Amino acid sequence: MKNFLVIGLGAFGEAVAKTLYAQGHTVMGVDINRERVDRAHEFTSEAVEADVADRDTMGQVLDTLGVENIDTVIVGVGRRLDASVLICLFLKEMNVGRIVAKVLTHDHARVLHRLGVHKSLFPEADSGERLARQLANPNIEDLIHLEDGIEVIEISAPGAFVGSSLEAIQFRREYGMYVIAVRKGISMEVEVLPGAEYVIEKGDILVLIGPVEALEKLPK
Repeated sequence: MKNFLVIGLGAFGEAVAKTLYAQGHTVMGVDINRERVDRAHEFTSEAVEADVADRDTMGQVLDTLGVENIDTVIVGVGRRLDASVLICLFLKEMNVGRIVAKVLTHDHARVLHRLGVHKSLFPEADSGERLARQLANPNIEDLIHLEDGIEVIEISAPGAFVGSSLEAIQFRREYGMYVIAVRKGISMEVEVLPGAEYVIEKGDILVLIGPVEALEKLPK
């Protein structure tokens, strides 16, 4: 299990902290809002009320929590651009582990990248994009955006695919995608890397990986 520090316990930070805590990880939280900190005691190992956009305060908090024990810091104060930049700057100067930060714009992400932040997240943009794609293709159950325009997509088997084998459909040639798993709709059993002879059945959920533009080619 790993040790995580979540800075900013608003809706985004709270969701991250709850998920990590439920998975058995050690989660520490920091926020300037007393009510958020009080609530966070239910889903963190330790929660601290502090404004870590101040260098001295950041140093005190990290000393208290044990900076050497922190594997990843999640900075969830994206709406406070100045605070976000300062917090990430101080974290880098104090040699914490991996830094993941919530951002609202590409310029914000560029600034943090220059500071050495390992990964930037666009939760609002990502959720809006996900919703738009699901509305455009109602067969899409879920999708995960990876790097360089590649996505993992869960899609209910379109009627056009039912009764056909993977070999007959030719996912790679026709759609530029790979079928990495199939989840059976009734039994919920998962077949990883199904063979070319696998015949798609009604209710199957196909897990595909491929470029963003391939979504437009899939049957609705």
